[in-house]
Amino acid sequence: QRQRLGLGGPRSYYVVELNSKDNILVVGDDKDSYQKSLIATGLNWIKKPTGNIKATIRYGHPANDCTISYVNKDEIKVTFKKPQRAITPGQSIVFYSGDEVLGGGVIEESGIIG
Repeated sequence: QRQRLGLGGPRSYYVVELNSKDNILVVGDDKDSYQKSLIATGLNWIKKPTGNIKATIRYGHPANDCTISYVNKDEIKVTFKKPQRAITPGQSIVFYSGDEVLGGGVIEESGIIG
């Protein structure tokens, strides 16, 4: 697929961002695909998150420590303790306290700074 993008050479490239509005595909190294934060919407809580919270960003992905802060009543900012690979808009995020599911939402955007 690199040929169709006009990218050659021996190294691998990874999709870092897809901006369909402006028809821009941003690629980078594997290290560029790691982010620490995201915005989630479409939230559905079973139990209010308190204490040590972990989250998964896709099926089969291990749960990782994170913090949650509300942007507004319909959006949260999730910040992971360690950067996560390939946080992808449109994927589900599920929150846990131990083995208990707290709730989840949909990843709206990743790599939020601040």
